[in-house]
Amino acid sequence: MKFFAAFLSALAIAGCKAAPRVKATPTPPALRLAQCDGPATSLPDSLARQLRPRTGHMIPDDRWADLATTTPGGFAGVFRDSSYTPILMLTDPSQASAAKRALEGKIGVPLQQATVRQARWDFAQLVDWFNYLLPRVAAAGLPITADKDESLNRVRFSVVSIEQRDKVVAALAALPVPCDLVVVDLNGLIVRF
Repeated sequence: MKFFAAFLSALAIAGCKAAPRVKATPTPPALRLAQCDGPATSLPDSLARQLRPRTGHMIPDDRWADLATTTPGGFAGVFRDSSYTPILMLTDPSQASAAKRALEGKIGVPLQQATVRQARWDFAQLVDWFNYLLPRVAAAGLPITADKDESLNRVRFSVVSIEQRDKVVAALAALPVPCDLVVVDLNGLIVRF
């Protein structure tokens, strides 16, 4: 019992010592590719013909892409902010009322009290560009995660190292990426596509 008491005392004393200081390495900011002035262009027909048709299996992305083509205001997605307020992304916020009416009951989020934010890309554009870019970037054999990020309103590629980021950037540089479409960050989980 004395040994056990001595062990607990030593453990308590060791636990009270200040933890060694570890310097946090700041994460480099995400890179936005092709930052420039220019319109938010859709995937050209010549490239779109290379894609498989949307099947509806990518839920909700395929549905949202279809809604983007028929909803006033250029539907670009919906998400909730940190206070759980719905945020409706539109390429033309002046059509917010018409967009809310058109989307009501179709996306599972009540939109009448939603905050509307300006988007550069509608969701169909994000889906089409994503479907074109992902297999070409993944062909480089890099461990990446990728998303049509409605809160950023960009196609997002995530990796875990600066070296991988630079390789993704190089792969994208060889493709016809329009102005301000893609973000590459260092937040990725390692998933091989």
